Amino acid sequence: MDFYLAQDLAVRLRDACPYRSGALRMSISRVQGTENEYVITIGNNQGKEVNGCCATVEYAAITNFNKLLYYKKKNGDIISYNNPNYHWVNKTVAEWVRANKLNFTIKEE
Repeated sequence: MDFYLAQDLAVRLRDACPYRSGALRMSISRVQGTENEYVITIGNNQGKEVNGCCATVEYAAITNFNKLLYYKKKNGDIISYNNPNYHWVNKTVAEWVRANKLNFTIKEE
């Protein structure tokens, strides 16, 4: 996609991104593939923590694809709850496609 479409998508994704520490939001970037083509990346493999949270590719996938999320309480109990951000990337990309009147086939990885 071209620079302006990539920039628009990156901004929309940052706006829709779940926010706890800001690490995942800050990991969303526009990367130039060739002279006229850009891709958007979400998450990184750096393993760098920001306020105790890693913005890894795995974490980005969990926030988008898992219907249920789990956390362990201090007493060892595991609590599950519905993911309020389920498919946040998918919904944002679909909205971006409609807004820009694009004829895209969307592949998910």
